[in-house]
Amino acid sequence: MIFRFMLSDNLESAPYIKLLADATLRTIRFKLTLSMLINLVAITLSDAP
Repeated sequence: MIFRFMLSDNLESAPYIKLLADATLRTIRFKLTLSMLINLVAITLSDAP
């Protein structure tokens, strides 16, 4: 399994796991922001006369 290091007792991989988690959260926040912006533009344009 690829993420076997996450289940081990070895704490040397903790910084890598933190970086991976931060990158994942950054991606999620970016995609949520982008989708909200697209929805805002779509709602604004659909309401235009």
